[in-house]
Amino acid sequence: RFESAVALLHSFWYTEAAHAFEAVGRADSTCALAHWGAAMSRLHPLWTPPTDAENVAGLAAAQRAVRTSRPGTRERAYADAINGFFVDWDRRDWRSRIFAWESAMAEVARRHPDDHEARIFHGLSQIAAGQLDARDTTYRRQRAAAEDLTPLIPRYPNHPGLAHYVIHAYDS
Repeated sequence: RFESAVALLHSFWYTEAAHAFEAVGRADSTCALAHWGAAMSRLHPLWTPPTDAENVAGLAAAQRAVRTSRPGTRERAYADAINGFFVDWDRRDWRSRIFAWESAMAEVARRHPDDHEARIFHGLSQIAAGQLDARDTTYRRQRAAAEDLTPLIPRYPNHPGLAHYVIHAYDS
């Protein structure tokens, strides 16, 4: 059920992804990544900022992910990254929150080089940040995301988000 929820998340079917992750969390309340996924489902980084209700729900889920993960684990790194997006959501703008998430996901990917999902989510965060940086006419974030993600396509041809993210890296 968790993998199906991640597939929904990668497919931008955020409402259904949230329901799926919440079901996983109800089945196992100690599953930090279920709570991470519920929070991620409120982010929709290439669309519009979360509503106030989504921010409240996202923050609660992110904080549960932090509380249920052990310090120093990969799960905690993912939880900290999404928590960094939602924390103080009412005092920080969308752009600064996306940039914070991008920075945190870069660190997750750096610390866990064999975690291709971390690379993929980092690529997504780069694309999102790149879309919000109108001053960057070089599209450095989008190009970096495409360069990092494209070689993964042959290895994961059926990944539910990978090709989609590469396409979005070239949108600009």
